[in-house]
Amino acid sequence: MELTTEQKARVFAHYIGHPVQIMDTGKQENIIGFRNSDEVMLSGGFTPISDIRILLKPLSAITDEDAIEVAKIATWDKRTMQCSAWIGRAIAVHNYTTITPWDDSEHDTADHRKIVTELNGYVGALVLQFLIQRGYAVPLFYGVGHPFNGKNAIEVGLAIDSTTIQ
Repeated sequence: MELTTEQKARVFAHYIGHPVQIMDTGKQENIIGFRNSDEVMLSGGFTPISDIRILLKPLSAITDEDAIEVAKIATWDKRTMQCSAWIGRAIAVHNYTTITPWDDSEHDTADHRKIVTELNGYVGALVLQFLIQRGYAVPLFYGVGHPFNGKNAIEVGLAIDSTTIQ
């Protein structure tokens, strides 16, 4: 099943302000807006959605800085701040990918696993919005019953892993 033009436009709308790569030239520009559901406004003019890919980072490449911010969003417990990078990375990976964050490190405790696995819906939405703002490829909803639900923009071919570009 293919994504419709409107579904593709909704994915691009999540990432307004982020860089894209124009596929035939390799040039990078930022998404500014839309002319319609077929064309994206870039810093250099209008381009068809089919000719560009969003440059996103996989969640497996989350930085310590971003992981700490995720932990701050998810928990206000000052006792967890000493391992906030681990908690934030675990939240992002456990809740939004199929990768397991459990690593038997000193931070991998029952209390910390509970924070990671019992994320409430409101906080989960805040974390998701933060990750989108920071340019991470997160699982998205494409439509009721759509087979791509839960897949990110890299997995469905609308984005490129920016960590692989020189």
